[in-house]
Amino acid sequence: MERYLDLLLEQMNKNRQINELTKKTRDAIAAGNIGMVMESDAMKREIFSQLKSLQTEMDPYLKELPTQLDYLSPQLKDQILTVSKQLQGIIEETIAIDRENEVKIGGLRDAIGEKMKEIGKGKKALKGYKSPTNKKPKLFDGQI
Repeated sequence: MERYLDLLLEQMNKNRQINELTKKTRDAIAAGNIGMVMESDAMKREIFSQLKSLQTEMDPYLKELPTQLDYLSPQLKDQILTVSKQLQGIIEETIAIDRENEVKIGGLRDAIGEKMKEIGKGKKALKGYKSPTNKKPKLFDGQI
């Protein structure tokens, strides 16, 4: 079960990374930096894929945990419970920030949509505009 604790610590580390990226996303949204939002999102996806493979490695231990829990040393049992609670706290905080980010990004998306409409109106107005010719004015018979 020591290996399970190591895997659990690794999972907590990955979730901390996701939490930090989620906070960076929040700051980037506040600053209107869409590039940073997209970059953080890509990095989070990579870490999520690492977490999936880590979860696959942890699954056999999770099946054994209920039966092995009574046979673990009190210290190892406490460590597993402490890390599990910390992990749960990190995940809950990340979910809360993600929900907040979703709402804010929806507002940002709407604002960008409005700007795009304004740009479209401007382009439409410019398309109908003809610049004056650079020819010199002429009198009735074509002479100046």
